Order: sequence, then structure tokens, then C-alpha cells
Amino acid sequence: GMIAAILPDEGKPSSYIEFYEKLKTQVPTVTINPHYWLQYAMAIMSTDNLEDAELILNTAYGKAEKNSNYDTTYIDNQFARLNLKKAINEDNPSLGFSFFEKAHSILKREEYDIYKFRQAGLYLKFYDKRYNNLSKGNKVKFEYALKLIVKQYEEYLSYEYPSGDVPPYHTENIDESSSTFSNKV
Repeated sequence: GMIAAILPDEGKPSSYIEFYEKLKTQVPTVTINPHYWLQYAMAIMSTDNLEDAELILNTAYGKAEKNSNYDTTYIDNQFARLNLKKAINEDNPSLGFSFFEKAHSILKREEYDIYKFRQAGLYLKFYDKRYNNLSKGNKVKFEYALKLIVKQYEEYLSYEYPSGDVPPYHTENIDESSSTFSNKV
């Protein structure tokens, strides 16, 4: 139920943001729900306002801590997304790579689901924009990270689609990720 309500990346971010801001004043009880803050953060992040998104995600974590049986997987996932976006935007190669590593350390441990692998596209964006400026050692670490995520993605797909009837957008992600280093391996 609630998961189905997770916002898409597309749509009109400004109207989503307005919605969350109104909701907060009209239904103050929503603010004790970590999920409210998670979705609010996602709306803010979709406008690339990463500073505010980070503050709001931290609020989500704070609310989740007060609720011992709240599963923070989706907050973690968006925190990884936030760090991937920060890594892509960061001009300083070593700082950017530390954001990337923070994201990867979360994602590699997450259970296999579509929310996890949705972030894999940002690995490719990071590669396109930042890989060439990385130190030799960090290039190697990045290649291992990408290969691990691709391997996990392939395992997920063979489990999800045992007949091999994989939707094309998945195959495109995998092909693009795999071809990224095939000429260098």
C-alpha cells in the first residue's frame, strides 16, 4: 500500500512539494511518520535541491529511530541516491568518490528489489561525468563497485523473470553497465 505511493522521479516536483507542505499544516500528525518525511525528501530531491533533501531525510531517520519496528530500507535507499547525486555534482574527485562510496556501501547490502536497482543508472551517470578524473585506485574501486551491482542486478532479474522474459529497460541498463568496462577488462 504505502510503498505503491512512493513518488516517481517524473511528474511536477513543485506540486508534490506544495502537497507535502500543505499536508504538514493540515494534518500535523503526519509529521510523526517517517514515511511522510521520506516522500517529502524524494519530492525535494527530484528538484536537485540536495541540501534540503538531506535535512529532510535526516528528519525521516530521526522519526524512524523513535519507532523501533520501522524498517529504514527505503530511507537508506534514498540516502544512497542522495549521495550518488552529490557524487555526480561534486567537482573535487576525492570528495566526490567518498560520496559515491557512501552510497555504494548502502546499496550493495540492500535486499534485491527494484528500488535498489533503480539507483544503478546513477552509477553510469557518475561514470560518464566523473570517472576520468578519479585517481587510479578509485577508478579500480569504482569498476569493482559497478561490476558488483551489475552482478546483483543480473541475479535479481534471473530470479524475477525465470523464463528469461526480461523487460527491455532492464536489459538496456545491464548492457550499458556491462559494456562500460568490457573494452578495458
